[in-house]
Amino acid sequence: MNGTALIYRAGPDLPAPETFTFIAAPSLDFLQKAVGGYIERVPLFNRILIDRKVTYCVVYCNEESKLKRQPVNRNATRLWDYALRHLSHPDGTPQFPTGLLKPSGEVSDMLVGDIVVLYGDDEFMEAV
Repeated sequence: MNGTALIYRAGPDLPAPETFTFIAAPSLDFLQKAVGGYIERVPLFNRILIDRKVTYCVVYCNEESKLKRQPVNRNATRLWDYALRHLSHPDGTPQFPTGLLKPSGEVSDMLVGDIVVLYGDDEFMEAV
C-alpha cells in the first residue's frame, strides 16, 4: 500500500502543497490536523493532475471552515474546478462543462481553509 497526502494551505500567497507519503491509510487524527478540525469530503473532487497524468483522489476539508470564515484556498478551488470540468456522463458529455462558474460568470462555490488531497495505489484508495 502506497499513498500520498498533499496539504494545500489557504491564503493569498499560493504556496506549494506540503507532501506526506504513506504505506498505510492516514489516521483520522492526521486528517483532522491537516484541515484544522472535523473533516468533510469535498463532493465531486475525485481527480487531480499529477505529473501531467489524471489521478483519482479523495479530498477532505474542514466541515466548519466556511462558518469560521477561513480564507479562500485558491489552489484547491482551481483543482476542484478542474475535477468538475472533467467529470462526464456515461455517454462522455461533460457533466459540469463550466466547472464552478455559473452561466452568469459568478463563482458557484469555493474551497476555504486548508485542504488535504489523498491519492495512491488501489489498496490505499480503498482504505481512505
